Amino acid sequence: MHDWLVSVRGGERTFAHICDAFPNADVYTLIYDRNRMPPSIQARNVRSSFIQRLPFSAHYRRVCLPLFPFAARRMDLTRYDLVISSSSAWAHGVKVSPSAELICYCLTPFRYVWSHYDSLVRNRLPGLGPVTDSLRAWARRWDLDSAARVDRYIAISRVVQQRIADYYGRDSVIVPPPVTLNLFAPIPRPRGNYFLIVSALMKYKRVDIAVQAFNQLGLPLKIVGEGEAASSLRRLAGSSIEFLGHLSDVEIAELYANCRAFVFTADEDFGITPLEAMACGTPVVAYAAGGALETVVNGTTGVFFHQQTADSLAEAVLSTNFGAFDALLIRQHAERFGVPAFRNRIRSEVLRGLSPTGTSTRRD
Repeated sequence: MHDWLVSVRGGERTFAHICDAFPNADVYTLIYDRNRMPPSIQARNVRSSFIQRLPFSAHYRRVCLPLFPFAARRMDLTRYDLVISSSSAWAHGVKVSPSAELICYCLTPFRYVWSHYDSLVRNRLPGLGPVTDSLRAWARRWDLDSAARVDRYIAISRVVQQRIADYYGRDSVIVPPPVTLNLFAPIPRPRGNYFLIVSALMKYKRVDIAVQAFNQLGLPLKIVGEGEAASSLRRLAGSSIEFLGHLSDVEIAELYANCRAFVFTADEDFGITPLEAMACGTPVVAYAAGGALETVVNGTTGVFFHQQTADSLAEAVLSTNFGAFDALLIRQHAERFGVPAFRNRIRSEVLRGLSPTGTSTRRD
């Protein structure tokens, strides 16, 4: 079970690998857009919620947001002995049998009501504070009730593990998301002179500080991605910055392999794009926070900047000799996060505690 399957980003890629690890399992989601999913998902028996029947729900899912908790509760999975929910908000709230094992692979506790409420909601709707605070209180109660139904938590990173402990009072183990290594490889020829960002262009990703920094530096920066902040970023950008929009995996891999360095400005729960760049032997310039602290080795696979500001990023770029990094060493580091290792770890962790018949050994 995944929150929704309407676009392919890090969470959906990881969910596809979870599905591959359990090839005979049925797949559930709140909203499903088959045409946008990879073949491995399209080939599965995917079942969706009543929201699917609403006009244009896949394209305007945020309009349906108030319906998601009710839709999750109405999804009846009581005929299964084992349910794996891949969740950043709703998927852990499904209805399961009292004797079943419900395992949550937690991308993060619902950030709109917990860790990022102020930045994503309250600061963007300042005149609606009493309304949003009331909705937040209700959503927290729903989320805590859902969390109490989960038998075991698997976190994607130490950051998420700590949030699970802080918000839900629950222990968890960590299984990091995978990077699809066969899509990426170092190249023997000399690299280009440009820097690269691959990101959804959302405000919290803080791509704006990279635009400001590279305006100051006058160095070429290519930005791959789309999102609500795209127009404001384009207005902010100078002549050295190029926006490429949506590209295929093959095109992105070519950009990773040819760039001077990859720039990562967000404070993410994990962040898969730095690992994709490292799989191409490319060093990373990353904000020293969140999941980057678990994937980037300072001085070996990249460098950190320690304040989420344009000046701090610019200083890190100017003070680093990116040509001195060892591409083979960077690639070897990324291989620790490959798909085969992930599938083995997720299967091992899910099946731990189950009987040989695949049913739960816990006591009701």
